[in-house]
Amino acid sequence: MPKKPNPLRDRLYADFTIDLPIAGGAGNSIEDCIILTNESPIHFAEVQYTLLDLLGKQRRLDWEVHHQQLLEVGPRTIDKITVRFRAVAEDLISYSQEHFYFDITDCLEQRLQQDGEQ
Repeated sequence: MPKKPNPLRDRLYADFTIDLPIAGGAGNSIEDCIILTNESPIHFAEVQYTLLDLLGKQRRLDWEVHHQQLLEVGPRTIDKITVRFRAVAEDLISYSQEHFYFDITDCLEQRLQQDGEQ
């Protein structure tokens, strides 16, 4: 079955030829969160940080994690990551903050199953 189109995943692949195991939305709200799928052996935190790094490169901005918080939303586990971006233009440095929401439920369930099998 062909993969369902995902604008964020497709854009990152087009720019960097990296196919991240993500689905869902753009990640700017809980309702439009980035869903981390369990189709890859890569640890989900590595996928999150790779995605944030690629977004920073696309925007030509330095970034750092400012805050991270797990949210229980019904049966889903959402990892809210607040990122602080830094832009440098000549003598001016400006900062902006943005929230990214990742649904990590499937990854956590897979991890629990693997831990139970050991």
